[in-house]
Amino acid sequence: MNKGEIRNKADFERKKREIEEMNREEDTKERPLFSLNMNYRKGSFLDRLKERESEVRNGRKSTIILLDIKTKKEKRHRPI
Repeated sequence: MNKGEIRNKADFERKKREIEEMNREEDTKERPLFSLNMNYRKGSFLDRLKERESEVRNGRKSTIILLDIKTKKEKRHRPI
C-alpha cells in the first residue's frame, strides 16, 4: 500500500500491531555500555559515572550533573 491509500480497519490494526512490535523489539534490544573498555582514573568523576551507567540505562537510578564554571577572574557562574 502506498502512502495516503485508504485502508480498511483490519489492515490498519495489523499495521499498527507490526509497528508496535518493532518498537518493542528496539526498546528491549541490548546495547553495549558506552563505558565498556574505557579506563578512567580510580575515584574520578568519569569512573563514578561508569559504575552507575547500567543502572541509569535500566531506569533504576538517575544521575544529575551540575556544572560549575570559573572564569579567568575566578568568578563562578552556574549555567541554567
